[in-house]
Amino acid sequence: MVPYERFEAWKVAHQLALDVYKVTDTWPTNERYGLTAQIRRAAISAPTNIAGAQRNEDHESLDDIWTYLSALSQRFRIY
Repeated sequence: MVPYERFEAWKVAHQLALDVYKVTDTWPTNERYGLTAQIRRAAISAPTNIAGAQRNEDHESLDDIWTYLSALSQRFRIY
């Protein structure tokens, strides 16, 4: 079984999550439990789901996640 850390989809999703955390660290503290928490949970769900799909050898789910990440990367940019 190939470790999930080697999947390109996981690498992209993980980097996105790291970027989201970095950006949201600069947001006002009054948003910590609102918008900041919601965006962070959304960002962390992709790499978590990829790792889970790989662990279950659910290759169809991995393909779906990669398609989702490709579409997401075209629509969502962090500057």
